Formats: sequence, structure tokens, C-alpha cells
Amino acid sequence: MDSLWNNPNPDPRIDAGDVFKFTDSPAPNDAPSLKCECISTHQIPVPANIPPWPVTQCETDAEWTTWLGQAANPAFDVGSVDRAFAAVLVPRTPDRPGGNYTSSNHHRVLEYLPFSRATFSSIRTSMMLHYRAMTILLHRGVPVISRIPAQFQNIECEVYILRIQHGIANDHQELVVTHVPDAPPPAAAPRGRKTYAMLLGASDKDMSGYKRILNFFDQDSISSPFTIIKIFLERERDRRWAEIDAKITAFEKKFFSMDQDKTKTTALKTAIRGFNASSDPQGLVQLYLEISLLKNNLAAWMTQLEGFLKTITDDNPNNRTADFKYMQAFLSMLVCEYQSKINKCETMLQGASLAFQMETVNLSRMDTNIALRDGKQMKAVAVLTMIFLPGTFIATLLAVPQLDSIKSAGPGTLPAWTWYLVLFVPLTIVVLGIYWAWIQFHKPTGLQDLGSNV
Repeated sequence: MDSLWNNPNPDPRIDAGDVFKFTDSPAPNDAPSLKCECISTHQIPVPANIPPWPVTQCETDAEWTTWLGQAANPAFDVGSVDRAFAAVLVPRTPDRPGGNYTSSNHHRVLEYLPFSRATFSSIRTSMMLHYRAMTILLHRGVPVISRIPAQFQNIECEVYILRIQHGIANDHQELVVTHVPDAPPPAAAPRGRKTYAMLLGASDKDMSGYKRILNFFDQDSISSPFTIIKIFLERERDRRWAEIDAKITAFEKKFFSMDQDKTKTTALKTAIRGFNASSDPQGLVQLYLEISLLKNNLAAWMTQLEGFLKTITDDNPNNRTADFKYMQAFLSMLVCEYQSKINKCETMLQGASLAFQMETVNLSRMDTNIALRDGKQMKAVAVLTMIFLPGTFIATLLAVPQLDSIKSAGPGTLPAWTWYLVLFVPLTIVVLGIYWAWIQFHKPTGLQDLGSNV
């Protein structure tokens, strides 16, 4: 059993505040003030609470102190017999040019918390935040789903940590959930179940979405840890589906229009020969690489889901409630959906790879045909050379002055042009015969009609 506060291997950076950026950090210009959305419910002995659940915006230390105070907010009374739920939605810090973390998509963006160190300490205590939820922030964006049995003030509880990184934009979020299960009578200290959650890196759309969806659940459902975890996983699935479907659709539209547009076919050939930004004007190769990255992200997240499912499945059957069974069925369905989407990406990528390979073979065939045409042209030049070179040689030879005496020796001497024909014709025939014999001797087998279609 792990203890929430007795960490055997503490990370001094957490206690010293070096991991995080607070509003009272030394660089105030790098710490914009943001309002967190805080939701809390508490079962009271009047007719059951029904949504909409109250939402409080906290920004200053005084506002946080009021919301976290047990007198004003009984949801944080862990030992009470009532069921309760509390959640803090921490907005994602916007881009801050010139700051320590200039991009809102950087993996360290979750380290910025829009409240003071003292408020952070109060939140950790009131919402029973596990130290490992903080250390996961140091994992440089690695996707994680973890379930940790723990204790708080001798009360057994469960801690769920979900850390995501998805998409080309690398949107990072983390959900930390601490759940205190029921201890119904005849327990020595009867207790109602409590669930405390903190979402880091929430966009404006996320914050409004969580508030809207949570209002569909009654008091019993919202106090289950799997309710907000299910919302988190469903929203993450929808984001991934939207991004990857958009990339696949864009790729298919560009790819399947190749036969209709010769300029795009030329662009594909150029991209295959050598990829860079200028040689891929249609963005096909870039889309292919992005889809591959998204598919790998899906596989990594599905691995975490399978591990989470195994953890829940292997839980003690005697302690398994209807919530566990429902979550087990939901995770099984979710894993199947991810596997189906991965298979779709894989099929598309394999088809695109085959098309690229076929185009590469076609380019190689074209290069071979060009080489064969060049070879035939060189062969024609060689034949013409062998026809005219002997005649040129004989003409040059007969022009030598030392041979004049031979050409004019005695009566009946042959004219000069007769000497030219007598020597030129046999020599040309001999040269062409030697060339033909060489071709026949060195003719490659099995390739006689390689260039027959050129």
C-alpha cells in the first residue's frame, strides 16, 4: 500500500517548487493570471442533489481559501457519511512570447499553475493529490495511465493518473483523480465515497465541455471516479478521431486525384525522387508522415488503455462494484475502437506505400527506357563512324606525298580514285564484319527484347 505523503523517494524539486511555475514565482511577467473552474457537490439530507452543479471561479488566494474551507464546502470533509465530488479545471496557459515556456503546446506547459505556492499546498491537502501525479509531469509528455492504491490519514483510497499527449500540435493534459470508497455500516467509521479530481492543461472548449457533461450525472454517479475518467477518455478519443480523420481525408483527396491531374503526378514523382519542402508542393509526403505519427500515438495510448483494463480486471473480485464492471466494459470497447482506427491507418499507409513503390518502379522503368534509347543512338553513331572512318583513313593515306610515285608508276597506272575504291570498299567491309561479329559474341541472353517497346 502506497502512502500519499510518506514518499520513500521524494523529489526535492516538488517540495521546493522548482518543478512548477506559480503566480508568486520570481518572474511575474511569465505568470499570467488565469481563472480556474471549480466544481463541488455534497449530498445533503434533503431530496437528492440534482444538476446543474455549482461552479466557482477561483483566482485569488482568498477565493481559493473560501472554496477549499470545509466549513463552507463540506465536500472536503473526508470522514463524513455523505457522498461528495470536487473538481478543479486548470486552464492551459496561453502562448507567452519571451517567457520561459513560450508555446502552449510545449510539454512543460502543465508545470504552470495559476495560483500561489500556499494555495497549491492547500489544494494538495484538501484534494489528496498524490505526489506521483506531480512527478509524472517530469516525464516529458509520455502518455501514462496509472492506478495507485494509497492511504490518507489511515483511510484507504485509490489514485488515478492520466497523462496524454496527442496530435501534431502536441496538446498536453493531465487528469489526477483521488477516490475514497464507501465504508458503509457496520464499519467502525461509516463513510460515504468521495472523488476529487484536477484537470491540468484544459482549453476553453474542454472547460465548457466538462461542465456541460458533468451536469448529466446525478449525485451517485458523479461521486464515482470512473465518471470523470470516462469523460476524459471519451473527449480524448474524439479529439484523436477528428484529427486523424481530417488527415486521412486530405491525403485521400490529394492521392486519388493523381490520375486526373498530370501536374500532381509530376509533383508525386518529384517528391519520390527527393523529399523536401519545395519538392513536395502537394504536401503528400508530409501528410503521410503525419498520419504515421498519429497512428503511433494511437498505438501508444492504446497500450496504456490495455494496461488500465488489465489493472481493473485483475482487481479483487470481492471488492469489484458495478462501477468497476461498467468501466471494464467501457475500456474493452474503447480498446477495440482504437484497434479499428489503427487498422484503418495501417491499411491506408500500406496502400500509399504500395502506390509509392509502384510509382518508383515506373520511374525506374522510364529511366531504363531512356538509357536504352540513348544506347541505340550511340550504336547508330558507332555504325556511322565505322562506315565513314575507313574512307577518311584511305583518303588521308593517299594524300601522303611519299605515295605519289606508286600511284604514277609506269604505263597503265590506275587513276587515284580507283586506288581509293580498291582500298576503301574492302576495308569498310572488314571493319563492319568485325563489329557485327563482336556484337554477336557479346549479345546478352534473356534480354534480347528488353527495349523492344522503346
